[in-house]
Amino acid sequence: MSRSSLLKPNRISSMTAPAQRGTKIFDGMAFAISFQSKRPGENPEQHNARMETAANIEKRIKQAGGRILDNGFDELFEPILVQPAASSSKDKTHNPSPSDEPPKLLLNNIGRDTGFTALIADGHSRKVKYMQALALGLPILASRWVITCLSSNSIIDWSPYLLAAGQSAFLGDAILSRNLQPYDASTAKLVETVARRGCWLGGSRILLVVSTGGDKKGRRTQKEKDREKAEEGRKMAYVFLARVLGAELRRVGNVDEAKKELERAEKEAEDGKGKPYDWVYVDGKTDGAELFTGPAAMVGESDAGNASASASGAGKDKKGKKRKRQSVGYVYEPTVAEKQPPLKKIRTLSDELVIQSLILGRMIDEEEFRSI
Repeated sequence: MSRSSLLKPNRISSMTAPAQRGTKIFDGMAFAISFQSKRPGENPEQHNARMETAANIEKRIKQAGGRILDNGFDELFEPILVQPAASSSKDKTHNPSPSDEPPKLLLNNIGRDTGFTALIADGHSRKVKYMQALALGLPILASRWVITCLSSNSIIDWSPYLLAAGQSAFLGDAILSRNLQPYDASTAKLVETVARRGCWLGGSRILLVVSTGGDKKGRRTQKEKDREKAEEGRKMAYVFLARVLGAELRRVGNVDEAKKELERAEKEAEDGKGKPYDWVYVDGKTDGAELFTGPAAMVGESDAGNASASASGAGKDKKGKKRKRQSVGYVYEPTVAEKQPPLKKIRTLSDELVIQSLILGRMIDEEEFRSI
């Protein structure tokens, strides 16, 4: 009998019969399910069969008393609200204080009462649920574990069914296994599992530079609104991961606001009144390099340079009027804003850096990441 035939829905039904007659073995447990997208070389029939298997496993888990987390593991936590940075807050008179710090990552009522929690998958992926499980230190198990538990009407050791962390670009695209300490699933408590997670960004301050749909003016089509909603969901997924890893976050809406906030935090740190940011997170539409670019050198501009500009037509303004030529040896006088030194360079956090760090099992340094 082929391996694929063992996972077909009719096979699952026969294997789970003992569990249906017995106790609800998954009572108090929670599972997210994330099967891979269409695999290379997979035909539609094979893909549909895998999706049907996922649906049947979800059904059997529910029948055995388990909770299914449709949207992800963040369903078990209190909502994460990212406060606006002080420099972008509407209340300009408000000064941040220790009491303004965001609360720790907190389980909600359901999460506090949840026991063993895991992701059920059919292979490693870069999907949100997979990354959440890696960040939270939760087991990611092959669907065979569920089938075997239901067949034996008991909770079996999950460690032999543990799936890989993923494909590591840092290690030459090698597939990395996970080093997860086994524990008894029948007595596990989610609150204890979460407490053991690795907080690689603990104590770090991250400034999020994320534009929102509300920043755009004019009428938007439904397609644009749906795209913005999906983009916002993607952003919040990485906000959740950063909080899971122990970071403190503040947000701004654009590069200009980010520069002001970084300057404010840097100055307060120099005055001994605060702490600077350790990381700046930019979405895919923002160039993080803009934050740390100083004014261009504009000294020693001579008449020869102006003559050259005039010859090329660049010596005229937008209205076609000829600009006044500067005298020989003219030195450009920068504005007050241009006289400001460039911001101190801090590390840039990106989606890919977070993903590769979770796969590797430790935070990859930005310099290391550039070498990938």
